[in-house]
Amino acid sequence: ENILLMSGFGGIGKTALARLVFHSVKKNYDQVAWIPYNKNLKESMLSAILGLKGTDRETRWFEIHNIMNSDATKLIIIDNVDRDEKNDQYPQNDPLLRKISGFNNVTVILTSRLDKLYSRGSYSCYKVEFLSPDACVELFYKHYANDPDRAQQDVVKDLVELAKYHTLTIELIANAAEKETNLQAYYNKLKESFANAKLKVQVGHNEEYATIVTHLRALFDISNKSDE
Repeated sequence: ENILLMSGFGGIGKTALARLVFHSVKKNYDQVAWIPYNKNLKESMLSAILGLKGTDRETRWFEIHNIMNSDATKLIIIDNVDRDEKNDQYPQNDPLLRKISGFNNVTVILTSRLDKLYSRGSYSCYKVEFLSPDACVELFYKHYANDPDRAQQDVVKDLVELAKYHTLTIELIANAAEKETNLQAYYNKLKESFANAKLKVQVGHNEEYATIVTHLRALFDISNKSDE
């Protein structure tokens, strides 16, 4: 297939992975575009594709249509193809998303919390999942230097389980533990914080779930930092 759906819940790293792929392979294509999904694909392409000479929408769309049908090889990343009822955004009903795989010499990667956009067959789906428990422990120690002999590794296993094996949460927990030497006491404190948090984290592939950043703000003092 020439179109790939990269699926996973909010905050797990789909965009970061797509960006890495984009910069790694873009040299192999004649033309590349990174398109944040907004409303529908037509609106998204009109606002995101640079270098168009037309000033009015109709002329710009004609230029895009010619590019898509040209013999040039094209790589297009369409980011955050998610359902948003508030903004009248329904990617599963977007006719251009169905059509894009039929354009000439185009490779498309979509990132989405959805694990299905339309009838399967015209694209393949890659699910961005969680790290293994052992990989999570390694990630924790990458950000935590106060246990060089790993004498507290059993507690670290409990910490990554508490984080539900979610990469960003593990990194935050490890960084927040920078001045902690007793990880058992830290674990007990965090567990109590999780239990008393007003926001509960639901994990899964569903367009209704909020991104995990919202929930992390209930546990860590990161309100003065941007989502990036």
